[in-house]
Amino acid sequence: GVVAFEPGQQMVWLPTAPCGTCDRCRQGLTNHCETLMDEIVLGTHGDYVLLPRRVADQHLFPVPEGIAPATAALVEPLACVVRGWSRLEPLLPPANGQQVRTLVVGAGPIGLMHVMLAAPRGPVACVGARGIRGELARQLGAQWTSEEHLSESMDALAAVGFGEVDVAIDCTGQQEVWEQLPSVVRPGGVALLFGGLAGGARATFDAATLHYDEVTLLGSFHYTTADVNRAIRILMARHEELSALITHQAPLAQVTAVFERLTSHFTGGKVALLPDPAEAERVLGRPREELL
Repeated sequence: GVVAFEPGQQMVWLPTAPCGTCDRCRQGLTNHCETLMDEIVLGTHGDYVLLPRRVADQHLFPVPEGIAPATAALVEPLACVVRGWSRLEPLLPPANGQQVRTLVVGAGPIGLMHVMLAAPRGPVACVGARGIRGELARQLGAQWTSEEHLSESMDALAAVGFGEVDVAIDCTGQQEVWEQLPSVVRPGGVALLFGGLAGGARATFDAATLHYDEVTLLGSFHYTTADVNRAIRILMARHEELSALITHQAPLAQVTAVFERLTSHFTGGKVALLPDPAEAERVLGRPREELL
């Protein structure tokens, strides 16, 4: 019954879509839809994927002309990052007004996307930017980067005159970073706890920081359709910068070895898994380093 697209058309899709009818959806909390994960689309390393109707109706999009397919695949993580900024922006000055000083902790692809979205608002510092990630952070607008952990980086950040931090964003999913984050922002600042902790984890925060300094803690989960649409607009406008996040490639047949490498102190960007390595340049937009 799908009539909006043609066979053979290049598409990009996101793995979930809201039902639109539950209480949370009616309240506008579509990223918390009561059945959001009931029809999540898995199996993206297979030859074929069957999309549920709700995904096909809401979160299936033609790849824009001029966008490399592998770059288009970044729309899902980008939509998650956009969701974080949708949570932050009501608490910040207008984008064309007062500058916002942002500290991003963690320089994986998600952290680098946060750097990219923060840079137009003011100075950005990126902590934990090891290897090529430091170079990518600077390309995307970070004025200052550090290879060290958060604690070791704050004195150095003060020494270069970065100034008070308005927004701090965790992209590590590490409990110790969560607990440190409120203390690095100015009074009235915001700490976005973007990197998720394991279920059942407990984080503790200094009560005085939250009460007397009025630091706001924010969480962020998944994305709404509005976040997806905004992510697509950003991807179309900034696809060359986003494409730079794909630093490596590997054949799909070696997917197990790729994931083993990724869990072993990998300091690159995104890895593109290619069903047909012979088409790498077309799929990626430009050559990439072989991961394996």
